[in-house]
This record gives sequence, C-alpha cells and structure tokens, in this order.
Amino acid sequence: MPRVIPEYKEEARKRIIEAALEVFCRKGYRAAKMSDIAKELGISKGAIYTYFNNKEELFTQAAQHYRQSFESDMNRRTDLSGDKDLFDILFDFFTDYLKFGFILPLEMMNLAVNDEEMKSFLLDDGRKDREYFVNYIANLKDEGKIRDDIDKNELADHITTLFYGLYMNAFLEMPIERIKKIWDNAVEKYR
Repeated sequence: MPRVIPEYKEEARKRIIEAALEVFCRKGYRAAKMSDIAKELGISKGAIYTYFNNKEELFTQAAQHYRQSFESDMNRRTDLSGDKDLFDILFDFFTDYLKFGFILPLEMMNLAVNDEEMKSFLLDDGRKDREYFVNYIANLKDEGKIRDDIDKNELADHITTLFYGLYMNAFLEMPIERIKKIWDNAVEKYR
C-alpha cells in the first residue's frame, strides 16, 4: 500500500476542519452530521474518520482552528492598520465576525446549561478570549499604539463584554449603526 506523505495528511486534515467549521456554523453542532461535512468536501464519511475519531473531536479541532485564525487575523489587521484607530479596527473585526451567524454560539450556550463538558469548553474559550486581549493590549502599549495609562485588564474586560453583548444585540436585529454608537460611547475613554 502506498504511503501518504505527511504534508498531504496535514492539508487534508486542515480542509476537513475548515469544512466542519462552515457546517457547524451553518447548521449548528447538534444538527451537523459527519456526512454533511463529507458532502461539503466531496469525500466519503469514512475519510473523515481517518483523521478524527468522532464529531466531538472534530468540533474541538475546528474551534481551535477558529481561535488561531481569529488571533492571526487580529494581529494582521493591527499590523496593516497604519494610522487607523485601534477601536475602529476592533469594531470592523467584530462586524466581520457576524458573518459566522448565530446558530452555533447560541446553541453552544443552550447546551452548556445542562452539559458540563460544553460549559467547561465555553468557560475555557472565554478565558482564552480575555487572555488574548490582555496580551494584545500589552503589546500595543509596548508599541506605543495605545496610551500608557490604560489598564490592560480593564480594557480586555470591556472589549470581551462589548463583543458578547453587542453580538446578542445583533442577533436581536439591532441596526449596526446603533451597535456602532454603543461601541464608540463605550470605548471613548480609551481613545
């Protein structure tokens, strides 16, 4: 039997993870089936099981992939920003995040009410969000892109709370102009 080169296996694994993320966002965790992910890629369901033991493992890997993409996208946006206001960059990032829809995050919160594993996953994800922003802000302070008197922990708490709250407002169909006004008012003291 021919050997599969490691680079191919890693590329195939990445493609499966990216397709799974698309399907999870579109259908939700419970409704998504491995066959849906296979169909998205045009492969057999068995091919997915070559790389992942079950849907839970694939979901965890997709969530980790999303986090890595999130962090590198934020860093890239900041690097390319020039003189653009940091808080406008963050708001643009927030509005781009809305493209993933509402099904999966809201379903995950619903599941977490009775599922300790999902609750633990969400708590860990929330801690990672905050930790990312604390480090992100510290780096921006070191680069002179935000004021020295800003407390990185306080600002990280404000950013994550705004993201979560404004996400819910967007789900409730609040106009984006109103969401932007709330954002601008909340971050004004940090500009």
